[in-house]
Amino acid sequence: MRTRLRKLFKYLALLTGSLMLVLIAFGWLVRYPAVQSWLVEHTTWVLQRELGAPVYVGEVDVALPMQAVLRDVTLCDQQGLEMFRTKEIRLNVINFSLWRFLWYRGEVQRLSLRSLRLYEPSVYLYKRSDGELNLRFLLDRFAAKDSVRKPGRLELDLVAANIEDGRFRYRDSTSVEGDTLFPGRVNFRNLLFDSLQANFSLLYTADGTLDAQLSQLSALEPEAGLRVEHVSFDLSATNPLPDSSGIAEAPQISILDLSLKSGRTWLHGDLLLPDRDLGGIAQFGPDYFFEANLKSDCRLDFALLNYFLAGGSPLQGEVYALGTVTGTFHHIESQDLRVRFGEQSRVRATFSIDEPLNPEETRLNVRMRPSILAFDEVERLLPAVTFPDVLRAMRLLSVQGRLEGSLQDLQVDMRTGTEVGEVVADLHLQLPPRVPVITYEGEITTTNLDLNELGLTDQEPSRRLNFTGTVNGRGVTLEELNTRFDAIVEDSDLFGYQVDSLLAEVQVADRKIEGFLRARDPEGLAYGRVNIDYSTSPGLIKADGEVEKLNLSRYGLYEEPIRVTTRYHVDLRGDSLDNFLGEVSLVNNHFEHLGDTTELDIPGFWVNVTEPRPGIRYTNLKSSFLQADVMGNYTYTRAIDYTRRLVEEARLYFSNQDSLIEAYYAEKPVDSLSLDAKVAVAAGDSLNELLAFLGQPLFFSPNSLLVCDLKFDSTEQVNVTYKGDSVGYQGAVLARPDIGMTVIKKAHVNELNLNGEVYSRFLRVGPRFTLDSLSLEVAGANNYFLSDLQAYQFDADGEVRFVLETWRTPDGVLRSVVNADTSHLILQTDTLRVAEGDSILYSKEELYVRNLVIQNESRYFRVHGTVSEDPNSRLTVSLAQLDMGFFSEIYPLPYEPGGMLNVELELSNLIQRPEVELFSRVDSFTLDGYPYGTVHLQANWAQAFSSVIVRGRLMDGASDTTLFLAGTYSLEDSISPLDFRIGTTQGFPLDYISPFVKEQIYGISGSVALERFFIRGRPDKLEVEGTGYFRDAGFGVSYFKTQYTFAGRIEFENNLIHFPRIRLYDRHRNHADFHGDIYHEGLTDFEFDLQMDSVRNFLVMDTRRQDNPYFYGTIYMKDGLADITGNLEELNLQAIASSGPNSRLRIPVTDYTDMGRPDYITFVGEEVLTDPTFNTGLKGFNLSLTTIATEDAEVELIFDERVGDIIRGRGEG
Repeated sequence: MRTRLRKLFKYLALLTGSLMLVLIAFGWLVRYPAVQSWLVEHTTWVLQRELGAPVYVGEVDVALPMQAVLRDVTLCDQQGLEMFRTKEIRLNVINFSLWRFLWYRGEVQRLSLRSLRLYEPSVYLYKRSDGELNLRFLLDRFAAKDSVRKPGRLELDLVAANIEDGRFRYRDSTSVEGDTLFPGRVNFRNLLFDSLQANFSLLYTADGTLDAQLSQLSALEPEAGLRVEHVSFDLSATNPLPDSSGIAEAPQISILDLSLKSGRTWLHGDLLLPDRDLGGIAQFGPDYFFEANLKSDCRLDFALLNYFLAGGSPLQGEVYALGTVTGTFHHIESQDLRVRFGEQSRVRATFSIDEPLNPEETRLNVRMRPSILAFDEVERLLPAVTFPDVLRAMRLLSVQGRLEGSLQDLQVDMRTGTEVGEVVADLHLQLPPRVPVITYEGEITTTNLDLNELGLTDQEPSRRLNFTGTVNGRGVTLEELNTRFDAIVEDSDLFGYQVDSLLAEVQVADRKIEGFLRARDPEGLAYGRVNIDYSTSPGLIKADGEVEKLNLSRYGLYEEPIRVTTRYHVDLRGDSLDNFLGEVSLVNNHFEHLGDTTELDIPGFWVNVTEPRPGIRYTNLKSSFLQADVMGNYTYTRAIDYTRRLVEEARLYFSNQDSLIEAYYAEKPVDSLSLDAKVAVAAGDSLNELLAFLGQPLFFSPNSLLVCDLKFDSTEQVNVTYKGDSVGYQGAVLARPDIGMTVIKKAHVNELNLNGEVYSRFLRVGPRFTLDSLSLEVAGANNYFLSDLQAYQFDADGEVRFVLETWRTPDGVLRSVVNADTSHLILQTDTLRVAEGDSILYSKEELYVRNLVIQNESRYFRVHGTVSEDPNSRLTVSLAQLDMGFFSEIYPLPYEPGGMLNVELELSNLIQRPEVELFSRVDSFTLDGYPYGTVHLQANWAQAFSSVIVRGRLMDGASDTTLFLAGTYSLEDSISPLDFRIGTTQGFPLDYISPFVKEQIYGISGSVALERFFIRGRPDKLEVEGTGYFRDAGFGVSYFKTQYTFAGRIEFENNLIHFPRIRLYDRHRNHADFHGDIYHEGLTDFEFDLQMDSVRNFLVMDTRRQDNPYFYGTIYMKDGLADITGNLEELNLQAIASSGPNSRLRIPVTDYTDMGRPDYITFVGEEVLTDPTFNTGLKGFNLSLTTIATEDAEVELIFDERVGDIIRGRGEG
C-alpha cells in the first residue's frame, strides 16, 4: 500500500511540474517577438474588421487562464485623426472561442468578460465641416443598412467595466472663429472633461439589442470648473430584426433611472428616444423626438445654470420638479408638470411651447392648474427682478388659468386668489417690441379685493372691492396712458364709502379723465359727469350731478343715519389743490333723519375762490346759517395743515399733560401763513336741527349769534364774541350768556396776551345743583396770568370763588396757585364748605396741596401733601363718611347700595418710583336694604411690582369674618390678570344671596364652606375653580310655596358648575335627588342642564288661590322625573310624575273658555297635561307638567265655588 501511494505522489508531482513548464513556456512564447508580432497583427486585424476603422495596438499580453491586456491602443476615425486612445485595456475573459470565431464565420460567438479596465482613456469627438460627427461611421455599423437587417456574429457580455482618469473632448468645427469659450462658462462647441471616472456593465446581442448599466460616473470640466459628482442610468437600445413577414418593430433607446448630481442639483428620471437606434443617435438635432420623465426627488439648483449661460442665470435658489416632458426642440409639451420651491410655493401646469429656442416665433399654450405662489419665495427665486409693491403685498397667491399666444401677443385668462382678495382677468395683451407700449383689452373681475393692503395709494382706496369691468387701452404711465373702461362695482368699499353698486363709463387719455359715474345703495343714489383735464395749464376739474336720499352713515361720515338730497356743481381751474380758482356749490340740500320725522332744508351752500391780486386769495362760504369771509396769502393744503397744527396744539393746551398757560409759552415754529377770516354763525332753527342730526347735545337760542375773527401771521390773534338768550349742553344751561374773549400769541417773542369775560345770569347743572350767576374773568400778559371764577346761590346763600394765578419767575420757572376764598355750595339739604385760605401751588418742581378740605359736618374730602422728585414726597387723599347711596344717584345701579364709605389713599414718590396704598372700609353695608356687615379692602402697588396686591374681608354684625379675599391683579397680563383666592372661616351665610334671587327664592338658610376656591381670568370673563360644601342649607320656591333642606357639595371647574347628586328633603322629610350641570362663559351666558329623580312622595307644590289664580293646591310626586333646561332669559321646567297620597289639585275654570275648562290644560286618559307655552307669570320661565292621576290624588274643577258648582274626581274616575 505504501508503495502505491509513493507512486501516486510521484505522478502528481510530475504532472504539476509539467504544467508549470507549459505555463512558463507559454508566457515566454507570448513575449517572443515573432509570437508577439503575430498576436498584435491578428488582434489589430480583428478589431479593424469589426469596427471598420484604423486601429493600432502597441502590445498584447495573454495570461492563463483567460486574461488579456492590450496596451497603447488607438482608434482613428475615417479622416485618420485619433478618436480614441487608452494606455491600457485589461480584459478578464469568462468564455470566448477565438478559434471558432475565426474559422466558423456562420456562427454567433459571445465574448463574456468578467471585467474590463480602461486606464487613462481619451476620447476626442468633433463635428466635421459637413456637419457630420466623426463617430458617425462607427455608429452606422450598428444601424440597419437597408430594410432587411442581418444579425451580427459577435455578442458582448461585459459584467463589470472600470474607467480610470479618463478624458473626453468635443469640438464643433462648424463654429465661427468668434464662438470661443466664455470665461467661467461651459461651451458646448468646445467641450472638455477631465478626471473621468466610471463603472459600468453592458450586454450587446447579435440582434442589435444593447443593455448597459452605468453605476457611477464623475468628471470635471476644467475651463468652467463644473464638477459632476455622480451620473448613473440603465440604458436599453433595441433594433429588432424583422419577423417572417419582413416587418420589424421600431427601434428605441431608453435611459431609465437616470441620476445626475452636480453641486446641490440632483436630477432623477427616465429619458426615452423612440424611433432611434445607436446609429441614429449621432444625428441628434432639433427634430429629434424625446420623452423625459422627471421623478419626485428631482432638485435643480439654478447656480448650475451659471456654467452654461453667458450672462449668468437670473434665477437663484432651488426648485423641485415632477412630471413628463415630451417633444422636440421645435415643440415641447407636458400634460402634468409639477414644480415646488420654498416652503409654500407649488405650481402645476399643462403646457405646449412651439419654437422655444426662437423668441420671435415662440408660441405658448399654458394651462395653469390650481397652484400656490408665496411672493417672498418668488422674489428670492428672481432676485434681479424688481416687482411692483402691488404684487409684493399679495404675499400668498393661488393661481389658476390659461396663457396662450406669443411672447408679444398674449391672451391671458387667469384667476388669482390672495390673502387680500381674488382677481379674475381675461385680457388680450400686446407687449413691446411688437407695439411701442403695452396694450390691453378684455375683462377684469375682483372679489373682496383689499387695495389698501396692495399699497396702491395712501388714500385707502378700497378695503373690499367687487369689480367687473371691460378695459381697452394702452400704456401704464400717466404720459402714455390711453384707456377706456366700463365697470360695475357691487357691494364694495371705495375710498371709505360703502356702495352697493357703481356704474362707470370713463375715458382716460392724454392726461384727461372724462366719463359718467352712478353709485347706488338700498336707500339712495348719486350720479353725475366728471371732466378732469391736466393736458393744459392750468388744469380743469368739472363735475355736475345729483344725490338722492343717500344715507351718509353708510359712507362713514356720521354714526347716526342721515339721508341727504342735493344737487352739486364743481368748476375749478388750477394745477393742484394748492393753486386753484373757481366755485363749488350745493343747492336744494335736504336732510332726513332715519327713524325720525325731523327734516332740514338748506337752500344753498357756496364756496367761491377768487384772486383779486397776485398772491392773495378771497374765499366766501355761505349757507342758511353760516357765513365766512377768508382772505390771505395761503393755499388750501397749507391752510389745512395749519388748522391741523392748531387743533393738535389745542389738544395739548387743554389736556392734563400741561397747563394752558405753559403750553402757550412753549416754543413753536413761526408759520408764514397770512390769514384773515371772519366767521359768523346764526344760531337759529336750522343750526339746532343740524346739531340734533349730528347727535350733538349743544343747543343755541334762536336769536343767538357767534362771531369769530381770526388773524394769523407772525402773531396769532383770535377774537370771539357771543350773545344770545341761552346755550345748553346736556344737563347744563347758561341763561343770557355774554362772552367776549381775545387771545394774542406773539410767536417771535413767546409772549401771550389774554383778556376776556364770560358772564351768565343763570346756570343749572342737573337736578341738584344750580347757580344764580356765573362770572369768569381772564387776563394775562407777558409772564403773568390771572383768572377769577365767582358763582352765587342767592336763595341758599351759597357762594363759590376760585382764583388762579400763574406766573413765570425770572429764572424761567412757571408757578401756579389756586386759592379757594370763603366758598360753600348748597346741594339740596347738604352744605359743602371749602376751608378758607386753602391753596394749591404748582410749579415745574412740585405740586403742593395745603390741606384742601371740603367738609359737611362729620363728612369731608381732604387732600394734603406734595408731588415732586423728592423720594419722600407723599400726597394723601382722604374721604370720610360718604353715603353709598350717592353712587346710585350719579349712576344707575341694579341694586341699591347702603352704608358709609371711608377711604385713605396714599401716593408716594410718584415721580421717581411711585407707590400706591389704598385702605377702604364700608360700615353697615347693605344691598337693597339687606344687611351684610362691614367691608374692608386694602390694595398695594409699587413700580417694582407687576401686579396690584389686594386683600379684602367681609365681617358680619358680630365682627366675625364670613368671607375673605386675597390675591393679585396683574398689570402686564391682559389675558388673565386676576388671581384671587376666596375662603370662609365659619361658612358663608347663604342668605347673603337673597337680594339677587328675592323674586324666585325665599327663606334661604344655612351656609357654604369654600375649599380651594379660586377666581382667575378677566373681569368680563371670570374663571372659577373650587368646591363648596353646604351645611344645614334650606330654601323656598316662591312660585310653588314649598321649602326644602339639603346638604352636599357644588363643584366649579373652568366653565362648568357641577352638582353631584344632592338629596332634597321637604317638610315631611320625603326626598328627591337633584343633580346636573350649569354651563357658562366666564359666569355669563348660563345654560342649565339639571335633573331631579329618585322621587319618593315628594312635595312639589303647596299653594293657595291667592298665590296662583290658574291652578293651586297640594301636589306630591310619588315618582317621576324633572328637567330644568335653557338659560336665564328662557328657563324651561319639564316634568312627568305620578301623583302621590294626599295630592289635591284645584283648577278654576269659570272665566276661561266657552267649553268650561282652561285651554292650557289637556286631559288625556289618566294624564293631565299643562300647555308647554303657558306662561307662569315669572319672566322667562316656561312650565310643562305632565301629571298622571292616581287613586291617591283628587282633582277639582271649580265652576262656581259660591254655590258649590265643583266637579271632583279621583284616580281614573
